Amino acid sequence: MKYLLADKLTEVKFSSIDDLPIIEQDNSFFVVDNNITRLYPDLCCKLQDQFQYPAIEENKSLSYAEKLLTWLRSSGANRESNLIAIGGGITSDITAWVAANYMRGCNLIIIPTTLVAMIDAALGGKTALNFAGSKNLIGTFYPASQVVIDINFLNTLSEDQMLAGKAEMIKTALLQRGDLLKIAGSDQIYDMIKSAVKFKMEICARDPYDNNVRRSLNLGHTYAHVIESALNYKINHGRAVAIGIAAAAELSLILNKIDSSRYQEIMELMTQNFSDAYLTLNKQEYEIIRNTGEEYFKNDKKAGKASRVVLFDNEKITDIVEGLSWFDLLKTIKTY
Repeated sequence: MKYLLADKLTEVKFSSIDDLPIIEQDNSFFVVDNNITRLYPDLCCKLQDQFQYPAIEENKSLSYAEKLLTWLRSSGANRESNLIAIGGGITSDITAWVAANYMRGCNLIIIPTTLVAMIDAALGGKTALNFAGSKNLIGTFYPASQVVIDINFLNTLSEDQMLAGKAEMIKTALLQRGDLLKIAGSDQIYDMIKSAVKFKMEICARDPYDNNVRRSLNLGHTYAHVIESALNYKINHGRAVAIGIAAAAELSLILNKIDSSRYQEIMELMTQNFSDAYLTLNKQEYEIIRNTGEEYFKNDKKAGKASRVVLFDNEKITDIVEGLSWFDLLKTIKTY
């Protein structure tokens, strides 16, 4: 599947990583999630020039980006080099940012190894670093030339990692309201991934710079970024998105954007796939959010100058609502 994003062609391939000749090509440089190094030592032995990256949110930073840039420089990388990310969303985000900036851009290839990365982070050309305590505050648009999806990597994901990916999958199903919604929650993982990839890439091709229709993909993410940042990433992105989707559904109902039947449809899908505990914060977490969340909300790029929040809408599937306060959102986050 090939998609044109901002005058740059991205090819999304479903393939075994063992069948990729680029793995052993000269002038290829690999940023490898250190979990992959541990789980797939035979693969990593094939990679000549590699940077083993400790993939946690705290390291998706300018200081680690500088380490990557220094490594590329000392290794002799140039504008014609292939910079290849092998890992989850954190790894793809920082590698893409470095690729966009090293010598004003080298060739970027992403091999996502988590469900979140396969259907979201690796797609669409966004790069990101966390900065000043806020998630993804620094970034560019720099589409990869290739995204290679090998679903065999899913075999080594933890249950928590799979749940995080499922949250993004459910978000896509709710936005699509088509084939993916019919199979969401089933075990047809390959079909679900293909459908989710196609849906996201077609939207990104229509709006590569996130100016209009692409903003619908931020459903649940305004909540999620505040929750992640305020709790210092103790809650992973997928769970924060799931909490955000459930809260957005309730706020949509309160504001009469959706009726009770649409609300029930959304929440049935959420509760079929996630436990009540997964969709709620404990009291201590909630207090931290209540006391510190407003500042993160004001600084979140998805909220924007006019506090834009993606909500559900009966007529348009989603709608971007402006002028809401953080406390409008806070009252819809559930605690236990």
